[in-house]
Amino acid sequence: MSTSIILKNQRLKEEQLLHIKTLLKQVKEKDKEVEKAAEVGHEQVEVALLGKFDTMKAEEADVQGTQNFFSDWKNTNLLLAEHKGRSGEYWPEVVAVQTLLCSLCT
Repeated sequence: MSTSIILKNQRLKEEQLLHIKTLLKQVKEKDKEVEKAAEVGHEQVEVALLGKFDTMKAEEADVQGTQNFFSDWKNTNLLLAEHKGRSGEYWPEVVAVQTLLCSLCT
């Protein structure tokens, strides 16, 4: 082979190696970006799950409070009905409690 062909092949090999090194460098940079995004994603998921857990606990407490409220209201009404059946009139204190409970319902 002639010297010019050998030199041309050598130069093409060097260019090819340079391109391969550049591509490898780009791949490594992309891998780092993906890892960083995955870490941020994991942290965001953790924060979101903790927030959802706190919200669920608050909602459960609200439901329990509402159930307690209506249970108390029902018991008060039963007591009133029982007393009215015996005496024909309401106790003033119980009427005040019933009025308060009814005002909270609306």
